[in-house]
Amino acid sequence: MMTLDEWVALLGSGKIEQTTQIIALVSVLILATLIMLIYEKWIRKILVKLVSTSHNTWDDYLLSEKVLRALGYFIPSLVVFQALPYCIEGNTLFSIMMYRILLSAIVLQVAFLLGQMISGVNDKVQASDKNNRPTAGIFQMITLVVWVLSVIVVISILIDKSPWKLLAGLGGAAALMMLVFQDTIKGLVAGVQLAVYDMIHVGDWIALPKYGIDGSVQEVTLNIIKVRNWDNSVATIPPYVLMTDTFQNYNKMSQERARRIMVELLIDFNSVRLASSELEESLKAKGLYVAPGEIEADVEDSKMVNLTLFMRYVEKYLSEQPFVCTDKYYMARVRKPSATGLPIEIYCYISNSEWRHFEHTQSRVVEHIVAVMTEFDLRIFQSPSGMDVVSLKN
Repeated sequence: MMTLDEWVALLGSGKIEQTTQIIALVSVLILATLIMLIYEKWIRKILVKLVSTSHNTWDDYLLSEKVLRALGYFIPSLVVFQALPYCIEGNTLFSIMMYRILLSAIVLQVAFLLGQMISGVNDKVQASDKNNRPTAGIFQMITLVVWVLSVIVVISILIDKSPWKLLAGLGGAAALMMLVFQDTIKGLVAGVQLAVYDMIHVGDWIALPKYGIDGSVQEVTLNIIKVRNWDNSVATIPPYVLMTDTFQNYNKMSQERARRIMVELLIDFNSVRLASSELEESLKAKGLYVAPGEIEADVEDSKMVNLTLFMRYVEKYLSEQPFVCTDKYYMARVRKPSATGLPIEIYCYISNSEWRHFEHTQSRVVEHIVAVMTEFDLRIFQSPSGMDVVSLKN
C-alpha cells in the first residue's frame, strides 16, 4: 500500500494515469467541501462568538457575519488551487484552463470579501457619525473601483494578457462607457460632493418644489436618494439633481428647535386712522394698551395711530408667549401697500418645529391676532363675496 509521501510524489511526477488524476481531483474537491462544511458548522460560529465578546467595536463590522461567511467561500477555492498542480499534469490545455478559472474565481471571491469589509466599514462610520453624513456613496464608489479592477484582472487572466495592456486597450471604449453610464457617473460625483460638503443626511427634511418633493430623506446611495413625502409616498431622485437644482434643507431648523412664522394680514386702508382718546381708554380698560417704550426699539409719536397701537400689542403678545423664541427676531411690521390693502407681517420663531405642533401654534397666533384686531377699530381687507352683493341690493 502506498504511503502519503509516495502518493504526493506520484501526483507531482506527471506520470500518473488520467483516471487517477480525475480521482485525485474529485478527492480534492471533496476535501475542500468538507473544509467548508467544518468552517460553516464550527469555526465560523467560534469566530462570531469571539468577535461578539471583544471590547473593540471595529471588529464587529470588519469581521461581521457576512464577512466571515464570504471567507468561507474563499477557503475551498484556495485549497483546490493549491492542490491542483498535484492532481493534473502540467502544460496541458485542461490544466491551463482549470488554473485560469480557479485563479479568476479566487480574484472574484477576494473582491467580494473586500466589498463586504468595505460595507462593514461604512456601517461603522455611519453608526459613529452623529450627523448622519451620507457616506454610503463614497464607500460604494470604493467598492465599484474594487470590482472594476477585479474584472480587468480576471479578463487578463483568462486571455493571458497583461492587465496594463488591457487597460490601454480599453481607452477607446471608455468614451462609450461614459456615454452609456453617464447618470451613474454623475451620481457618483454628486454623491461624493454631498458627503464632502455635508449637504444632506439621512433623516433631513428637504423640499424640491420643482419635483414635487417635500419630506424626510430615507436613504442616500450612489445612484438614488429616497425621500418619503408627507403623504407617505416615496420619491427617488438621482443625487446630481441636488447639485444642479436648488433645494431646501430644514435640518438646521430642527436642530436649533426654532421654526419661523411669517404671516401677512391685509388691513383695510379705510380703517387706519388716528387713535382717539376714547379708543385708548377702551384699550387700557381691556388690557390691550401698550404704552410707548414698552416694546424694544419702539419709536414714540405724539400722534398715536390705531395701527401702531395694534402692532405694539402684537409684539408684546409675542414676547409673552412661552413658545416664542425671544432670543431671535420677532416683530409686527408694515409691508409694501398694494391694491388689496396694507400688509402687516407677523414675524417670529417658535421653539417646537414638529410639523403638527408648529401648524397648531401658528393657527392659534393668527386666530388671536385676527380676533383682537377689531378692538383697535381695524378691519381685514377681503374681496367682496356674494353676500356683500346681496346686502347692497337690499
